[in-house]
Amino acid sequence: MSLAAICPSVSAVLEARRPSTAVKDEVYAEYGIAAGQRHRYRIDHLVPLELDGSNSIRNLWPQPIGASEAKDRLEDTLHSMVCAGRITLAGAQYAIRTNWVRAYQRYVSPPTVPSAAPAPAPSSAAPPPASCYPKTNSGNCYEPGEFCRTADRGMRGVAGDGKAIICEDNNGWRWEPA
Repeated sequence: MSLAAICPSVSAVLEARRPSTAVKDEVYAEYGIAAGQRHRYRIDHLVPLELDGSNSIRNLWPQPIGASEAKDRLEDTLHSMVCAGRITLAGAQYAIRTNWVRAYQRYVSPPTVPSAAPAPAPSSAAPPPASCYPKTNSGNCYEPGEFCRTADRGMRGVAGDGKAIICEDNNGWRWEPA
């Protein structure tokens, strides 16, 4: 996609690419979030449409409502920076994909970023160590506190920091220290 399609504003074509209800239901199921808990989340694009993100299940995740305002602010900031030529599209995508909280601190506002914002991204911008397992749909290491996929329930693994983790139901299926 060219910058003309996303700059200066997101076009109606991009807005029409929002995920369907069926796709959103698939994401909730992938992360094991019951229907009665879904009001606490919104399905979000890890790399937003305004940065040429996709509706691939690998780019969608259940974002806690409390974190959505900060991430939206980051998305708007990165979009403006890309359109102004202050950061490349690839650079903006990488920043938000690898650790959106760190990108928020760097590009928006250093102080407060909402906590409890599980993301399918690793906790550092470095590539994931080869020894972590299982990996997210996008190939990153899981960290304690992140949601488990349905297929991972009860599984043991190794987090990005090399410490043992287990997928347990502690008020929702999450990776916890083993």
